[in-house]
Order: sequence, then structure tokens, then C-alpha cells
Amino acid sequence: MTDEKILDKLADLSRLSIGESEKEKFASDLAGIFKMIEKIGEVETERSSPLIHLSETENVLRDDVCEQLNIRAIALANSPKSDGDYFKVPKVVEKN
Repeated sequence: MTDEKILDKLADLSRLSIGESEKEKFASDLAGIFKMIEKIGEVETERSSPLIHLSETENVLRDDVCEQLNIRAIALANSPKSDGDYFKVPKVVEKN
């Protein structure tokens, strides 16, 4: 397959319209990408084992413990003003 055919197919698959003036630039970029892929293929990987994680460390997680929290009391404790079970806020709506 020629570079032009590959470029036309990629443009069609990605739903892009590429003008004739842009085709040379994209063809050059595509050739560079293919060269990089070939270069990566030259790397010797036979003696390397695949990595699942980049480091040997593992996550340290806490135990999942179910607790009963009084969320309302915690939220009201952070409020500047409260009235029993409610937040006190300045009046913003006037009655007619």
C-alpha cells in the first residue's frame, strides 16, 4: 500500500478531509511515525519479562470498616451559625 493510499484510508476512518496541500505534510509525518515504529521493533526484548507495575511497592489500604456517622452534626459543626438541626443563613428573599 502506498503512503497516499494509507493516508486516504486514515483520513476516511477518522472522518477528516485532507486537502492536497496538506497531504505532503501528513505523508511526511506518517513516514516518520512508521520509522519510529520500526526502530521500536529493533529493541531486543527476549530476555525481558513483561511489567505489570513500574515499581515493586504495593498499595497499603486500610480495612473497610462500617461506621455510623452523624453527618448532620459534623456539617453543622463547620457552620458559622446553626439553629438546632438547620443552618442559619442571611435572608435573601423578601416577602411582598
